[in-house]
Amino acid sequence: SKIARDISERRKRRQEQELLIGEMHHRVKNLLAGVQSLAVLSRHKADTVDGFVDDFLQRVAALAGSHQLILVDPSAGRASNETSLRAVLEALLAPYSEAGRIVLEGNDPMIPERSLTHVALLFHELVTNAVKYGALSNSEGCLRIRVEGEAGLARVSWEESGGEMPETVSEGFGSGLMRMAIRSLEGTLDREWGDGALTIAMTLRTGA
Repeated sequence: SKIARDISERRKRRQEQELLIGEMHHRVKNLLAGVQSLAVLSRHKADTVDGFVDDFLQRVAALAGSHQLILVDPSAGRASNETSLRAVLEALLAPYSEAGRIVLEGNDPMIPERSLTHVALLFHELVTNAVKYGALSNSEGCLRIRVEGEAGLARVSWEESGGEMPETVSEGFGSGLMRMAIRSLEGTLDREWGDGALTIAMTLRTGA
């Protein structure tokens, strides 16, 4: 019995290690894709080299700040043990914000600390996909997010237009992370593609 428990524990630790390594590789890949996208956006906006450098560095700083949401440090000693959904979205979208391009509507449900990592991972993946293929992959696309939260349940409408959204979703590591996050949040996610548009309807459990 003791030998069986030891083998089971080693197998569990190995699986957790493989998941962490896969997630690390995925994050690095997405981070590099994000930096490349920021360079393109800054190039289109800037009129001078100095203007490009200033804008690019500000966007990279915002990108670094958004990644801190995913790297939750239990020893950091935050003053509050919860964060609002709008704060999560604003941090993740800050590097790509342009006047009128991103609209956040609705109310602002709180996210308890136990759910913050899953919420941040889910929306980080959606933002990354928008940067790679969707509304945030160019300087003309638009993203509208509406949130309705009540009685521990958040309903989120995510609408992209002006991008080159793929008609199918590849089953890569990112898709696995999204499924894991949705499952952990006892939620649902439905996609609908149109002509250069993507609509996602989500429900997320945000409290007891």
